[in-house]
Amino acid sequence: MRPIIKKVATLFLVLALVTGGMAAFAGTAAADTTTLAGDGTDTVTGFNASSSDYIERSINADDGTNGFDGDGTETLFMNVSYDGHDYAEISAAVDDGTATSQTVNMSHDKLKKLPGDAGKVTTVNVTTWGENASGDTTTAATEFSVDITFADDHAVRTIHSSNNSIVENIELSDDDDDGWVASLSSLNPLSSSDELVTIEDDVGIAGSQTDIKVYSEDSDVTEVIDNQLEDSEDGDRVGMFMTSEVGDGIVYVFANEPGETITGDEVDEDKDTYIVAHEGGQMDVNLGSDDFDDTDETASLSLTAGEKFDRKALQDDLGYSWRQAYGLSFDTFSLSDLWPF
Repeated sequence: MRPIIKKVATLFLVLALVTGGMAAFAGTAAADTTTLAGDGTDTVTGFNASSSDYIERSINADDGTNGFDGDGTETLFMNVSYDGHDYAEISAAVDDGTATSQTVNMSHDKLKKLPGDAGKVTTVNVTTWGENASGDTTTAATEFSVDITFADDHAVRTIHSSNNSIVENIELSDDDDDGWVASLSSLNPLSSSDELVTIEDDVGIAGSQTDIKVYSEDSDVTEVIDNQLEDSEDGDRVGMFMTSEVGDGIVYVFANEPGETITGDEVDEDKDTYIVAHEGGQMDVNLGSDDFDDTDETASLSLTAGEKFDRKALQDDLGYSWRQAYGLSFDTFSLSDLWPF
């Protein structure tokens, strides 16, 4: 190969490597780590429970001369709480006993159930401390507040008790109510199940870009939600959820993953508003641009599990025909269409 051709070939190779590397870098979101000073002025921005983002805090040994060995600390802890509830706690073994400080970090996804509205601040309490092998506190606890600003695409509600203010109603099944009475009730196509929960709240959003997560940490609420899903396959429309409303009308509710509308079309994540219910008491609310625009700042939720669907609402809000609305199986909680049209 002639020298001039070699130079040109080398130049193209270098350019390919450089531009290829730049493209790869551009396609990867950079991790964001917020170092906490612990003086009450700390802020975290753009929070959306990403596993790639972190908060970190340097924990100082009580013995400033001999380090963690001096006070016997073997494990360091960081806890994040809000409104009296713990949302995340991590621990890390002391790397170097002679060190007088060590940094611990927590990924944002550990805080996925932290409540908050899109674009708004949730102020949490952070506590750090150290313990010896016996579990005694040997590095004194330090507490401070941190302001966490939610990203525009993220909003969360978490239920810790059936007495929570957003639990509008809960009815639990009576295990003693069985036999022929229960049998007659189960055959009644107009009845609801013998258990029900309704969750209502206004959630701060930034238009349709906001994804809303609703979590239950209460065993009673979780049980009611899970029981309505037990006969459903992934993607099924779940009848015992479909009196749930987002905004001005009822919406499709699917089991575990988005599915098809009554017309057989897959829901459109960008345009359609719908709910995906998961076992374990989680409900994901997808806001569609057909119902919410960029100026909308609030989404009114009324999420109900355990109540029979309303046929007229299915026709008015979800496009069911008369036959489709009245041709539903009553022997399962899933919407099994008896007619293919």
